[in-house]
Amino acid sequence: MNDPILELRDLSVGYRLGRGRTVPLASGLNLALAPGTLTALVGRNGAGKSTLLRTLARLLPPLEGQVLFRGRPVGTLGARDFARSVSLVLPERDAPPNLTVRDLVSLGRTPHTDWRGRLGEGDRRAVEEALTTLELEALADRRVVSLSDGERQRAFVARALAQEPELLLLDEPTAFSDLLHKAEVLRILRETCLRGATVLLILHDISVALRFAHRIWVLEEGRVEEGIPEDLLLAGTLERLFSSPRLRFDPLRGTYRVPQEEFRGAVALRGEGRAEACAALALERWKLRQDPDASLVLEARDGVFRLREGDRDLGVFGRLEDLERELRRHLPGEAPGTAEGS
Repeated sequence: MNDPILELRDLSVGYRLGRGRTVPLASGLNLALAPGTLTALVGRNGAGKSTLLRTLARLLPPLEGQVLFRGRPVGTLGARDFARSVSLVLPERDAPPNLTVRDLVSLGRTPHTDWRGRLGEGDRRAVEEALTTLELEALADRRVVSLSDGERQRAFVARALAQEPELLLLDEPTAFSDLLHKAEVLRILRETCLRGATVLLILHDISVALRFAHRIWVLEEGRVEEGIPEDLLLAGTLERLFSSPRLRFDPLRGTYRVPQEEFRGAVALRGEGRAEACAALALERWKLRQDPDASLVLEARDGVFRLREGDRDLGVFGRLEDLERELRRHLPGEAPGTAEGS
């Protein structure tokens, strides 16, 4: 096994208030990042995720313990060496008003240039590659301040990639992005790991973390539980962390349900493929329980939904919205027009 690129040894993080007073947010952390892995740091708001990330990036001093980079305390690394090895992307996206996207991404090469900051051929190549990777070529000459929040966030990620660091630390790098660009940024970061880099990033979208992360750090009540996504699912860690007495979180679907809500009826669902999956979601939203012995049977195949009761065929539907109206007519206690939202 390769030696870890980053180690936390009995680390405590938080804030110093002066006169010896501190506000610890997490303590006794003993964790490691293996080279070439993408690790998602998750937890509720206020748990200390950003504080931990800033401590690892040397923006905040540890309250106790050590952070080691390649086996060396990070405090012993020179500023230039650390900047070449570690890149940081924070949620703040302020930029000088005249700075273009290409200028911003070029700043990622600063640790590699001479004292005059001149870009060599290799530097310019790294900048253009980062712009292409994040699909920013068409925006390269635009001012950063003119970009949307999502575009601006991608520009800062591009700057981090242009730096060509060994370790990338990112605080919610997909904030403000639409679903497609969110997935694209995470795919790019995973491919960066395949080329040897290591990534630690804060994510609030658990479904995205489950899909793209090699490992997950779950920060809760000052401690971190870590493992591969599937083991954390089996242990119920994510479901417990993001649920409340009023809302139950389903990490596999990334959705919430209300545990106290009573089912309005039961339907036997039979089918396959996308039609069956969408019908299952609709039944859950309509507060209808799936029961293989129910008298109402819904067959969902190839985008067609057939409803029957016993030997009686109640209709064939091409849209779930039309199916719902017919379904309600045959549920005990329901009458036409009582469907939720009608």
